[in-house]
Amino acid sequence: MWTRVLRAVSRRLTALARAADTVARYGGNGFILLPESAGEAEARQAARRILERFLETLRLPEAQVRIDLTVGVALFPAHGADPETLLRRAEIAMYAARTAGQPLAIYAIGQDENHLRRLSLLNELAQALDRDELQIHYQPKVDLRRRQVRAAEALVRWMHPVHGMVPPDEFIALAEQSGLIGQLTQLVLRKVIRQIRAWSSAGSELTISAPATPLWRSSGDCHCTN
Repeated sequence: MWTRVLRAVSRRLTALARAADTVARYGGNGFILLPESAGEAEARQAARRILERFLETLRLPEAQVRIDLTVGVALFPAHGADPETLLRRAEIAMYAARTAGQPLAIYAIGQDENHLRRLSLLNELAQALDRDELQIHYQPKVDLRRRQVRAAEALVRWMHPVHGMVPPDEFIALAEQSGLIGQLTQLVLRKVIRQIRAWSSAGSELTISAPATPLWRSSGDCHCTN
């Protein structure tokens, strides 16, 4: 179904473009609209036209799909003189719009320094999730009267090969804003369930607190019993 959604998005964007414009897919769920020529006012007008069109749901044979669109704009030559720079700065503008909760942003000079680490971490987080590289640490909860560990909290940790330990509030926020939070939550739950089985087989009875929904900060209890 995801392939059909992407094709429907492509058709809608192509219908909105002028004959001389170029529409291309960029990355997993990203698209580029390259107009033959446009100043900032024209770029804003085109972006708003696209955003308004995508307020309408996509009607597929099996479902109706609502697309949450975010647009980042970079202008030639003000924001870059080569395709790589323009693409990077349009992406920076897009993430700036997402962070601000806005549908549209124009690249602002000086944003590179503030956003390059963020973009780099975002790309590497997606790879780390695909490669199952994140770790789960367990923080014990001790019953002092019985002097026993009765429960534990599952904490996800990312040991980056270059940056070292990336703070959870940094990469979890990235996951939430980029749509990776569902994949992150599923990874954590799989690891926690495997650990619960191992402890249960060893005869340990523990309650493990772990995320229960894709909204990471909502949590529930997974129970491990003999």
